[in-house]
Amino acid sequence: MSPQDINRRRFMATSAAAAWAANASALAQPAKGPNDRLGVGIIGCGGRSTAHIGALQELAERDKSVEIVALCTDLYPHVLTQVIHILGVKMPSKAVATGGIFRYPEREVPDTFNMLIDYPEKIAVALLGSQGNSYQATGNRDDIRVPVIRGWDGALTIEGEEIVFIPEDEAAKAGRKPQRFPIEHGYNMLFLMRNWVDCARNGSRALDSGPELAYYTQTALLMGMAAFRANKTAFFDPAKEEIVAG
Repeated sequence: MSPQDINRRRFMATSAAAAWAANASALAQPAKGPNDRLGVGIIGCGGRSTAHIGALQELAERDKSVEIVALCTDLYPHVLTQVIHILGVKMPSKAVATGGIFRYPEREVPDTFNMLIDYPEKIAVALLGSQGNSYQATGNRDDIRVPVIRGWDGALTIEGEEIVFIPEDEAAKAGRKPQRFPIEHGYNMLFLMRNWVDCARNGSRALDSGPELAYYTQTALLMGMAAFRANKTAFFDPAKEEIVAG
């Protein structure tokens, strides 16, 4: 499936099902018994998927209900998914991208990839990534990159165990004060993987991070890759649910 060919129906029939379980028919099957083992395929072998693999291995060791059967790579969905969820946006209006294989000539995908995504809600997202340097400018929390969200009245980010609001200059002059909000729960990878495995085994679609969010994320990333390959701006046609690079 090329970036230009993506639409919701095809995505739900292929990518989302494959992401839920290595067997694409798992969600349509009757509930499995406690002794049935679920084969799992991992898309992505970087830092985030390494953590996923560790959680799945722990589940496999605990009750023998999971077996990792396949691995393949990805490009930045773990970074973008959280931002799309926080902002509440869906389909982009357009995307551009730059980058390439700048440091590691043995790679088949870019080691440097910079992408700008515009949304109809008048929101722009900047996704900047490089495999050539490990410094994380915004820091990490629970081994997850911390996003910075900049709005008209101020900015939101995370410092330690708190969400921090920093007012914009004009808002500060008008009396808006910095605020800090405690984070009540840490990131629980084992809980996330247990939810995912249970849904695949029982035919449930009550995923904490479900296929709709995956569709929005992957569409944006495919638009960026289409723009990068064509050296053009990629647009999303909401009527046809298709990507157009032109």
